[in-house]
Amino acid sequence: MEFKRVIVETPYKARTKKGLRENIQFARDCARDCLVVYCEAPFLSHLLYTQAGILDDNNPQERQDGIDAGMAWGAAAEATVVYLDRGVSTGMLYGAKNAQNSHRPVICRNLNDGIPLPLFGAGKMLSTKSLTIDESDPDNINKAVEELLLKEVPRGGRVFYIQALYDHILDVYGPYVDLYGIQIPIAIGGPDHSISLLYEL
Repeated sequence: MEFKRVIVETPYKARTKKGLRENIQFARDCARDCLVVYCEAPFLSHLLYTQAGILDDNNPQERQDGIDAGMAWGAAAEATVVYLDRGVSTGMLYGAKNAQNSHRPVICRNLNDGIPLPLFGAGKMLSTKSLTIDESDPDNINKAVEELLLKEVPRGGRVFYIQALYDHILDVYGPYVDLYGIQIPIAIGGPDHSISLLYEL
């Protein structure tokens, strides 16, 4: 059996110990999914380098060293797989951007079929960050979403979807905004001429 080498992106950092445990278990489940279902050889730097005695994820320099070491492994990978069930973190976006810059395909998946649970109202109330945009240039939406995600969503936050009031956003983008191959769902609603990222800590 020949395995395809993939980098796997899932959330790691969380605001609570329970959230961190859930993110670690989710990452392990995704690694198994790659191995058993897709015949892939997954590499998850955030599971390897964050183990006790290797790197301290709470130390900014060591965290960046771990991210950069994971990106170095990307040169040997055939694709980057992004699992969306628990939202999109800044680290996941960074990994997808690196994949696109390296001309490596980005594949989006859900462990559980469908879209993240908070879209159905099953999760707790999500926090929001909003930004007013110029709708005349479709690229402005991509730039605004990236700016919000990278600069405004706290570390440990995971974005689940984008909220926009104007219906024609769906005519331009369809049901998703694509950021470096990561498809973030769009929901209609919210203030006019603005977009909001709904995220969970």
